[in-house]
Amino acid sequence: MDWEPIKLWCLEQCGVDLKIDSCCPVGGGCIHSAFSLDLEPTGKVFVKVNSADQVSLFQTELDGLKHLRNAGAIRVPEPIAAGVVGDRSLLVMEWISIHHSRSDSDQADLGRKLAKLHGNLSVDLRYGAPADNYIGTTPQINKWNRSWIEFFSIQRLKYQFALAERKGFCFQDSDELVAAVPEILSSHSAPEPSLLHGDLWSGNVGFDEHGEPVIFYPACYYGDREAEIAFTRMFGGFSDSFYRAYREIMTPPEHEARLHSLYNLYHELNHFNIFGGGYRTTVAQTIRKLLKKRE
Repeated sequence: MDWEPIKLWCLEQCGVDLKIDSCCPVGGGCIHSAFSLDLEPTGKVFVKVNSADQVSLFQTELDGLKHLRNAGAIRVPEPIAAGVVGDRSLLVMEWISIHHSRSDSDQADLGRKLAKLHGNLSVDLRYGAPADNYIGTTPQINKWNRSWIEFFSIQRLKYQFALAERKGFCFQDSDELVAAVPEILSSHSAPEPSLLHGDLWSGNVGFDEHGEPVIFYPACYYGDREAEIAFTRMFGGFSDSFYRAYREIMTPPEHEARLHSLYNLYHELNHFNIFGGGYRTTVAQTIRKLLKKRE
C-alpha cells in the first residue's frame, strides 16, 4: 500500500505526522483492513482501510462513535477522521489496547455502564436516528417514527425480508410474521427510545489496560433497549454478572424469551443476507417459533 498520500491526508486531517515505518497490520473485522500507526507526538492511532466506494461505512461509523462518546456512559474510541485518499477510504480513531475479560467485576461494570448508555433517550422520544447507517455492510434504515411497532416492523424486519427477495429468496410466512409483530409486542408496545450501540456482540466489546469496558464498531439508533440485550445473547460472550448488573438498573420485560427471539430475527435475517448458508434455516425456524407453528 502506498502510504505517502495517506500520510499527507492524515497530516491535513489530524495535524500530526505518521511514522510510516511503524505500520502494523491488526485485526479489524471481516470487512476492512486495519493497521496501527504511530503519530508524532501523540502515539498510536487505529486506521481502517477499504476501497473508496465504501467511505459511507466509515463516515457513519465515525458519526456513531461521536454519538456514543457524547453520551458519556461508557468508553468509546475517539473518532478522528474519515474520508477518501485516492482509491482508498479510511477511518482514523484513537488506539486502545483491547483485551477480553470474563471476570465478574469487569462484566458487571460493563452491564452497569450499558444500562447508563440506555438511559440516554431521544430528545423528542422518537425511534430512529438522524441518518441511516449500516449493520455490517447492510444499509440500516433509521427514519424517525413515534411508533416502535411500525419502526421495527417496517424498517427492520420488512426491509430485511425485501433484501432477501432481491437476492431471489422468499421466506414462507414472512408477511404473516410482520403482521404478527403488534401481537408479539402487545405487552411491550411503547418502550423508551434508548440510545443503542446497535451491533453489540462480544466481538465489538473489550476492556482497556485498566479493565474499563470499551465498545466500538457501532450501528447506533434510538430503539428498545431489549433489542440490544437480545443480541448480546445471540452469540454469547457475556457472563451472568453482566446480566445481573444490568437488570439491577433495567428490569426485564414480560415474555422476555419471545421478545428477544423477535428482535434477533432482524440479525438472523441480516446474517442470511450477508452470508447466506445456514442462516436460512435459522430464520425459517425462528419464524415458525414466533408464529407457534409446528415443523
